[in-house]
Amino acid sequence: TTYNFVSNQSSTRTLAFGSWGKIVVTAAGSSFSFYSIGLTVTAGPTGKISMTSNSSKVFLNSTSGDINFPVLLENSGTGKLTISSPSDISFYAITNSVAPTGFIFPTTNTVTAGSFNFNGNSGNLVTLMSSSSTANANLFATSGATGSRQKWDYVTANNINTANGIWYAGSHSTNAGNNT
Repeated sequence: TTYNFVSNQSSTRTLAFGSWGKIVVTAAGSSFSFYSIGLTVTAGPTGKISMTSNSSKVFLNSTSGDINFPVLLENSGTGKLTISSPSDISFYAITNSVAPTGFIFPTTNTVTAGSFNFNGNSGNLVTLMSSSSTANANLFATSGATGSRQKWDYVTANNINTANGIWYAGSHSTNAGNNT
């Protein structure tokens, strides 16, 4: 557990999660910040980055260069989690463990994950939106090629493009507009 995580240098470095590795970040604001240049991330499907603040928080790539985080990115606080990157960024999976909560995705690139699992409950929706009210965010599911489903329920979505596979927003979800 750490207040925040910062790796803002461009030297060659590795962030290795190992077996069941987990980083819990408790800060609000730019709480997980890094330069993608020179950064390699190693983990298996058991690696996790959990963002726990009940205030807004940011997962921030400060430099150009596609980056792969082979971990589960989890919003485990009620504050919205903004994923910000000038380049494509990918994860093993993106999910929430509390509701209400939300995710804000960038409009300048694609966010890729093996799965996008968003589930709220009655009266506590998960909000999905783009970082701009006039442009859509692009979500791409790598597991979609095998026919897996991206299932959401108790979600409200606005300005979200989805690609690859079968995407299903459950009967308790709301289309807030401009989604494909």
